Amino acid sequence: MNHWVLHIRYEHMGTNVYMRRIPTEAQKEELKRLLKKQYEDSIESIDRDEDLRPAEGDWQLADEIEKTRKRIYEEVHIGKRSCGWKFLFAPSPEHYDETKESILQFIHQDGWQLFDEYGDKIDPDKFWDEYVTCMEDGWTGETYDRWEREQGHYYHSAASYEHVTSAGLRFARDTDFC
Repeated sequence: MNHWVLHIRYEHMGTNVYMRRIPTEAQKEELKRLLKKQYEDSIESIDRDEDLRPAEGDWQLADEIEKTRKRIYEEVHIGKRSCGWKFLFAPSPEHYDETKESILQFIHQDGWQLFDEYGDKIDPDKFWDEYVTCMEDGWTGETYDRWEREQGHYYHSAASYEHVTSAGLRFARDTDFC
């Protein structure tokens, strides 16, 4: 496969977009302390529990570490762009409402970082043009369903999974989508 084809596939395949809270130094230290304790406990268990299952770890501590990690690195799914489709926003009423202004306010707030599923940071000032505006004429569930019927091979309703606001923004009906 040549380089040009790889570039096109990477640029146009589905890409999820997220906001992640940037942890404070105190939060990072809290997580480091828990991880260090887990490591030290595992090392000690090798000598102490040699006939059992050394280094298996403390599951309560592992749960505490995971809860701490999720709390300090909170992530909010903003949505997904897919080749040929309008950007699909994830509903998140606790962070933004279904307006451009509210979404832009959320992605520009201090203490958060906008990024894609590959870990690449996204400039909030460029997000709207690069992810939303560029596909304003893309598919929606309704236009895709219409095209499917016109082709004579309509199987399911894509429109039932989304709604389009009066401003033309496409929102999923559920947060559980990829």
